[in-house]
Amino acid sequence: MEKEKIRQMVKICQLYYLEGYNQQQLAKKFGISRPQISRIISSAKEEGIVEIKVNNPFGDESIIEQELVDKFELNDAVIVDTANMTKDQSFGSVAKAGAIFLESVIKKGDEVGVMAGKAIQQVVQLINGQAKKNVHVIPLVGGLGIQGANWHANSNVIQLAENLQCDYYVLNAPVIVSSPEMKLQLIQEEDIKKVLDRYQTLKIAVVGIGEITEEATFFKTMNLNQKELTDIKDAGAVCSIGKTFLNSKGEEVAKELSDRMIGISTEHLKEVDQVIAVAAGEKKIDAIVASLLGQWVDVLVTDVQTGKHILQYST
Repeated sequence: MEKEKIRQMVKICQLYYLEGYNQQQLAKKFGISRPQISRIISSAKEEGIVEIKVNNPFGDESIIEQELVDKFELNDAVIVDTANMTKDQSFGSVAKAGAIFLESVIKKGDEVGVMAGKAIQQVVQLINGQAKKNVHVIPLVGGLGIQGANWHANSNVIQLAENLQCDYYVLNAPVIVSSPEMKLQLIQEEDIKKVLDRYQTLKIAVVGIGEITEEATFFKTMNLNQKELTDIKDAGAVCSIGKTFLNSKGEEVAKELSDRMIGISTEHLKEVDQVIAVAAGEKKIDAIVASLLGQWVDVLVTDVQTGKHILQYST
């Protein structure tokens, strides 16, 4: 390239990158067209005259995010550094990251499904954005147990809809009934069927990832007897996402129980454009890995330590 052309290229790039000139101003200053200015700036990058460096204060997090995306073919991952935080502070930071991500992806006209759970409760509480037009929020499972709780799916739905100033539906049905026949009867009720039918048009689903233990909130509130919990474990289940139970390979198991449960079906969950999972903690590692191996999740929001364990565990 001729020396004078290089000199002009350098001047244009200095004004553009260092002095804040826009391309229209540069075109007027140098007496050439704006498309020519654009080509000169692009050429400067190709010739090595301009090198763009991003000083990323989230280096470790970004590396883990990319490794998770590559390894599990995710759409995205959000990793939060929670070093030196208490358990509650760490949980809150992950939930905040989930809230920011969720708010950024909800668009006009979206149908958003919301799961039960304490993690999801924190996420929806931390949403504090502008009103979303023509958005509908829908519970992904029925009610848990007979005692009220502010982290049930319906409660989470109402909280999110209030924060987004949008419409919502509630699912007036229990998450689990006595038999598949009872379930079939209930889901034919008009008000219940209207909610379940909306699962076919979901764009986003916000879910927690549950471990299969007697201590897990999900199982405590379902009032399962010891035999039912034993049957789930004997089937190889290590993970629950709503009414779907997964083994360590991410394959669906324990359908005898899920066939008695009311909520989004396995087929509809798989068809959702973007399933966003918010989960962290050592006790959830097996469950998170299973959900990722089975490709049930499109976006994972978690902390650095959990992310590292997932990558090591699944190697």
